[in-house]
Amino acid sequence: MRYTAAGALDTSFSGDGIFIYDNGLHEIANAIKVQTDGKIVVAGQSSGKWLVLRLNDDGSLDTGFGTGGAVTAFSANTSTAAKAIDFQSDGKIVVSGIVGNATRDIGVIRLTP
Repeated sequence: MRYTAAGALDTSFSGDGIFIYDNGLHEIANAIKVQTDGKIVVAGQSSGKWLVLRLNDDGSLDTGFGTGGAVTAFSANTSTAAKAIDFQSDGKIVVSGIVGNATRDIGVIRLTP
């Protein structure tokens, strides 16, 4: 959701102020960060995989990113999830989180813009 300075839903964002990503699986968002160009990166999980989405500043999926605006990684189990996002000065996106159920290892991926 995006709100105006007055606290109302910003209808210029995704048509009604609310963006919902539903690929028919179980999705959870854990981190969000806005790039300097206004694009929004969201990281989390989708049915045992890391899920990274990028939205345009109007709330639409950035179809030039990944596959239709989404990138998945680390197919393991329900305990696998992207947890944090940061941006390098060259525009690359760094995402970190947990991988695995019993071992709970650390995972890091770096994505091109």
